Amino acid sequence: MRKFLVFLFSAFYSVAFAQNEVHSHNDYEQNVPFWKAFSAGCTSIEADVILYNNDLMVSHDVKGINAQNNFENLYLKPLHIIATSDKYTNFNLQILIDLKTEAVATLAVLQSQIEKYPELINGNLPTKKISFVISGNRPKPEQYENYPSFINFDYQTLDTWPNDMSKVALVSVPFYKYSRWNGKGRLTEADENKIKEAVSLAHSKNKKIRFWATPDSKTAWFSLSQLGIDYINTDQPFECVSYLKTIEDGLVKSFSTTQAETKTWQKSTKKPAVILMIGDGNGLAQWASGMYSSLTPLNITKIKTIGLVKTQSKDDFTTDSAAGGTAMASGQKTKNRYIGIDENEKVIPSIFNLLKKKNISTGIITTDQMTGATPSAFYGHVADRDSSQKLAEQLVNSEIDIFIGAGKSKFKNFEWKSRLILDEIPVQLPQTKSEIGIFVIDNSLPYVNQGRENYLEKATNTALEYLSKKENGFMLMIENGHIDGAGHDNKAKELAAEVIEFDKTIGQVMRYVDLNPGTLLVITADHETGGVVLPHGYKDGIEIQFHSNDHSGIPVPLFAYGKGSENFGGIYENTAIFDKILEYFGRK
Repeated sequence: MRKFLVFLFSAFYSVAFAQNEVHSHNDYEQNVPFWKAFSAGCTSIEADVILYNNDLMVSHDVKGINAQNNFENLYLKPLHIIATSDKYTNFNLQILIDLKTEAVATLAVLQSQIEKYPELINGNLPTKKISFVISGNRPKPEQYENYPSFINFDYQTLDTWPNDMSKVALVSVPFYKYSRWNGKGRLTEADENKIKEAVSLAHSKNKKIRFWATPDSKTAWFSLSQLGIDYINTDQPFECVSYLKTIEDGLVKSFSTTQAETKTWQKSTKKPAVILMIGDGNGLAQWASGMYSSLTPLNITKIKTIGLVKTQSKDDFTTDSAAGGTAMASGQKTKNRYIGIDENEKVIPSIFNLLKKKNISTGIITTDQMTGATPSAFYGHVADRDSSQKLAEQLVNSEIDIFIGAGKSKFKNFEWKSRLILDEIPVQLPQTKSEIGIFVIDNSLPYVNQGRENYLEKATNTALEYLSKKENGFMLMIENGHIDGAGHDNKAKELAAEVIEFDKTIGQVMRYVDLNPGTLLVITADHETGGVVLPHGYKDGIEIQFHSNDHSGIPVPLFAYGKGSENFGGIYENTAIFDKILEYFGRK
C-alpha cells in the first residue's frame, strides 16, 4: 500500500487517572522486606516499630519480635545501599514508620539511628530522595517543629488541621470510615462521593492521601485509582504496581468512527454467493470490546442468527490458525501447523477446489500476508505453516479468481502466468478476463489505528465488484488478521479498533447481501486470542485485560445473514462451517 495518510479512528484518548503510587502495607511481613517492595516499584514502604531494650524492633507487637528484625537491619542498611550505589538511581521513596510504643522515646532512638546514615538525610542526592514519615503514636502536632527536617508526620484525620502544616507529609485515614465495600462488584455512589470528598479535602491542603484497610484486588485497585487517591494501599506490591503501571494500556475510551465508504450496489439475479468473513482471534469478548467502545451500534447487532463454534484441532485443545483455517476450508480436523492436509499429511481439497469444479468463482481478502495461515488454508497444502515459499508457489498456481493482501516480497522468486498483478487497489478495475492479484504492501500491513486507513472496506468493495460479474456465482473469504495480532501483542486500543473496522466492512457486505438476495454472509473466527476479558467499565469507556498472549480454546461466535442463514444457529464444530456452505451451494 503506497500511502497511509489518514487514521481511520479519531478518538483513542488516555484517561485522566490519578498518578497513583503504591504503598507496601506492613512491608515487614513480606518474605523479603524492603527489597520486594522497592524492586516492584513501590514509592511508599511501611514498617511497624517497637522500642524494645533500647533498640527499634520491627513487629506489630512484642510477641512477634525477632532478634534479627530490627529497623536498622531491615530498612536503614538497605536504604544505605540504594543511596550509595550507582546501580540505583532516580527514586523518590517514602518510609512510613508506624510507632507502636510511646512516641517521644521511640522517636529519640529513631532519630539517632537515622543520623548514623548521613547519606539518607543530607540532601545531596538530587535523584535519590528518601523521606521518613512518622505514623501510629506521634507527638502532638504543635511539637512537630521540635524534630529535624528529615522527620515528618502522617496526619490521621480530616476533621481538624494543625496551624502549621509544614511538617505534615501525608494524610492517612481508615477506609471503613467511608465505605464497607469488600472490593467485589462496585462502590455505591454514596460511598464513592464520600471518598472523593475526603480526597478533595486533603488535596485542598496540598497533601497526599492514603486510605488504609482498603480491599486489595484488581477490582479495588481499578476503582480506587479513579478516585484520585495518591497512595494505593496493598499487601501485594508486585501485583499492584504491575497492574497500575499498565492500566492506561488497557483503557479504551468510547469513540466514533469515520463513515463507511458509500457503495451503491445494483440489484442482481439470485445467483449463489457466499461471503465468509473471518476475524482471526475474534472471540466474544473481542466483539464486546468493539460493542462497548463504539459510540454507534455495531452492524453485527442487527444479525439474528447466531451460533457457537468449537475450535479444537485434531491434536490439541487449543487450535492454531493453520488447523482452524483448514477445518473451515476443508471440513476436516487436522494437526496444528498443518494447512490443507490431514493428520497423515494427505492433501485435503479445499472448498475453493470443489467450487471451481462447479465453475463457481473464488476470492480472498486479508489484512495478513497472502501466505498467512488463514488465507493459505483456502489454497495451500503444507505440513508447516511457515513454509512460505511452498505456499507462495501454490498461490501462483492456484485458480483463485481474485486475491487482495500483503506480503508481495514472498513472491519475488515466482513468475505469474496469466494473472494480472497490481500494486495497489485501483479506483476502477481494469477491463480484463484474467485472474487478478493485488499486493498492497511488500511485507505486513500496520494496525488500523496506526495508519492502515480503510483498506479492508476498499478491498472488499473491489472484490465484490469483480466477483459479482461472474456468471455462476462466487465464494469470497475476507479476513481481518490484525484482531489476532492485537490479542498476541496484548494491545487493547488496537484490538477495539480492529474489531470496529472489521464490523464496518461487515456493514458494507450486509448492504450487498440486501441487494443480492441469493447471497449468504457468514461471520466467525478461527479461534480466540489473548484470553480477553472486560473486567471494568468507567465513565468514558472500558478496560480490556488479557489472560495470555496466545490462543485459547473458548468457543467463538458465528453470525449468519441472508439466504440460508437459518442453518447456522446452534453449537457445532468448526468443520460444520464447510458442510453448511457446501449444502448452500448444492441448492437449486
